[in-house]
Amino acid sequence: MKKMAWMSAILAIAVMGFVGARQVHPSNDVWFLPKRHIPTYDPLSDQLYIKMTQLFAQEAAKSVVMLGDSLTESANWPTLLQYPDVANRGISGDTSVGVLQRLQDSVKSAKIVFLLIGINDQFRFIPETETQRNIAKIVDELGKTSKVVVQSVLLTRDKKINAYVMDMDRFEKGLCETGKCKYVDLNAGLSENGLLKESFARDNIHINADGYAAWASIIKPILDQELHASLRRDLSFQTGEFVNSGADDRHPAR
Repeated sequence: MKKMAWMSAILAIAVMGFVGARQVHPSNDVWFLPKRHIPTYDPLSDQLYIKMTQLFAQEAAKSVVMLGDSLTESANWPTLLQYPDVANRGISGDTSVGVLQRLQDSVKSAKIVFLLIGINDQFRFIPETETQRNIAKIVDELGKTSKVVVQSVLLTRDKKINAYVMDMDRFEKGLCETGKCKYVDLNAGLSENGLLKESFARDNIHINADGYAAWASIIKPILDQELHASLRRDLSFQTGEFVNSGADDRHPAR
């Protein structure tokens, strides 16, 4: 009996020590390891990331780019958007760190970029503040040559994960309110009661064909509007309706 009691005590101490070593992220209530145990994430150590970025570098430039992780990668965007000149630049498992490092090869001379990134940052133990800084840098870099459309991080079927998602979406909406990008709330059409709709879910995080159809229906009008505006600007330049003002040659002549 004494031996069993002693073993039970040892087991209880071990369990308490394990639980105590774990912390709860203040914004999303998801368990994660203490900072000293968080591994440094380097996308260049990921063979899939390396393979896909090399492939993107070899492919021809497209006027529209869908940029993100597996949520983006899993769709046939030219078919969904009914527009052939769309490049799928999604990489399964990618993060804001990886996207920031591969912008040149992934985007090239695209006129319009639809960005959706961030959910994997949480699973890679990347601090939320770092993810936000990375997204802001991505938007700044893309904005130098492209129209940037930031799509909300998709809600999941997990309420704990969704607390993080909602934090990120509030940040992205605020970022775009500065005028650096256009924000589109995908969750308005893909979720209900704070969760990804069950009818759109392939698993807790990923979406099915119906989910992609709903996603495309949300961004297709934005794409059409931006393509029309881009074409109008191109025609204006060609016909001389724009004048070179030196500082900014995008203003129409009056």
